[in-house]
Amino acid sequence: GAHGGARGAPPELSPSAAAAAAAGIMDVGSRAGYYTSKSPKLQLLEMCQRDNIKPRYNARQVDGGAYTCKVVLPHPKRQEEDVVVFLDDADAAPDSWEAEQRAAVAALHRIAGERQMESILPAQYRGLWGTIKARTEARA
Repeated sequence: GAHGGARGAPPELSPSAAAAAAAGIMDVGSRAGYYTSKSPKLQLLEMCQRDNIKPRYNARQVDGGAYTCKVVLPHPKRQEEDVVVFLDDADAAPDSWEAEQRAAVAALHRIAGERQMESILPAQYRGLWGTIKARTEARA
């Protein structure tokens, strides 16, 4: 019948993912269309693809219900040279989708920190970039 219902509907987006899509942010796996910016995860993936690296994300829930995330950028040949980046608990997110995006910002800062990423990150991640940058400089 014509009213097949949910079949073929897009997978349920988390609230964060839905909000990002509404804001014109293209993410990994986004459908073709017009976007005004690329998500941190997509930017990290594109940067890593040059070296045939695929970022791996491991989000987990922390006390209080927020999510944090670890990103691993696997070295093509030597596992001991994998780049492992943790999203600071202070930057924990409301859901795993957002935690992965924030962790991608941290990973971008680790591998491209000297670049002016603020200008190409979606607006809502520029503050986080600044926070991570300040935290890194304070540790230096």
